[in-house]
Amino acid sequence: MLFTVVIPLYNKAPYIASTLHSVFAQSFEDFEVLVVDDGSKDDGAAVVEQIQDSRLRLIRQANAGVACARNRGIAEARGEWIAFLDGDDWWHPEYLATQRQSMSLFPAVDVVSTGFVSRKDSKDWTPEPWLLPSQDVPRTLVHDLPAQWLRKLSFFTGSVAVRASRLHAMQPCFPEGETNGEDMDLWFRLGEGGAIVTLPLPLVAYRDAASESLSALHNYKGMPPYLTRMQNRALSGNLDAGLARSAMAFVVQEQVSMARRALMAGRRGPAMKWLWSAGKRSLSNKRWWVTLGMTLFVPAKAVAAWRLYCKRRAYRQITDSLPGAPAQD
Repeated sequence: MLFTVVIPLYNKAPYIASTLHSVFAQSFEDFEVLVVDDGSKDDGAAVVEQIQDSRLRLIRQANAGVACARNRGIAEARGEWIAFLDGDDWWHPEYLATQRQSMSLFPAVDVVSTGFVSRKDSKDWTPEPWLLPSQDVPRTLVHDLPAQWLRKLSFFTGSVAVRASRLHAMQPCFPEGETNGEDMDLWFRLGEGGAIVTLPLPLVAYRDAASESLSALHNYKGMPPYLTRMQNRALSGNLDAGLARSAMAFVVQEQVSMARRALMAGRRGPAMKWLWSAGKRSLSNKRWWVTLGMTLFVPAKAVAAWRLYCKRRAYRQITDSLPGAPAQD
C-alpha cells in the first residue's frame, strides 16, 4: 500500500530539511512525498532539490495559498492513502506504520488520525524520536466528530491520513482563498460522511509559530466561512438529528471562544456581538454565561492574564511528555 505525503511549502527554508528527514526516517517505507512550493520567497525549494531520494517530487506553483497547494498535492497523488504534513512539523518514525495499522484494524474507514504535541517555534530545535507509552493505547471509532471535539478530542492536519479515492471525489477538498479553518472544514465534512478512527498517541510534533499574534489569529470581522457552512449543513435537514445538534453546539462553542478572544483584545463591543450571535442555543452553554459575566464586569487585562495562564498550563501538560525539548520560558 502506497502513501502519498503532501507537504505545502511557503517560506519554510529553515525547517523543511528536518521535516523531510522525519518522513524519510519512517519505519514504513512505501510512500511518495510531494512538496508543493507555493511561490516561496526564500530558498526552501532549493533545499528540497538538494535531497536525493527517488520518492521525493517537488512541484512549483505561483503563490495561491496553503489550501490550493494541498489540493494540488491531492490531484498529483498516486498513493492509495494521502497524509498531510506542514513544512515545519515532524513525524515520529512510527507514524505511518501506526496509521497503516489503524487502516488494517478498521478497513471500512476512510480517515485515520493520531495525537500530537506542540512546541514553541525554535529554529534550533529538531526533536529526536521521542519515547512512546509501553502499554497499548486504544483507538476510538468516532461517529460524531463535533461532539467528540467538544470533549477535547483534537487532531490537526499533520496527524491525519485519508483514503485517496474519498479525497479525489471531494476536490477541491480544502476551501481555497480562506485563511482560517480550511482544514477543519474538510475534517468535519469527512466526519459527516463516515466514522473516523482516532488514536491519542502523540506521533506528530507541531511547531507553534511564535510570530502569530493574538490579533493576527483572531481579528475576525465575521464568522469564519467554515463555521457558516457547518451551521448551514446542520440546519439543512440533511444530517442525522444527533449530528446536527452536535454541529450547532460546536458552532456556539466557537462563537463563545471568539467572544473571549475579542474581550482579551479589549474589544467588548465585538465580544457582545459574538455572544448575541450565538442565539438561544447558547442559553444552556455554561461558557456563554461565564463569558457574558466577564464581558460585562471583568477588566480586559484581567481576562487576558487568566486566559494566558490557562493556555500555558494546558501547553505544559501536552509538551512535558516530549523528551529532548527545550525548556519553556
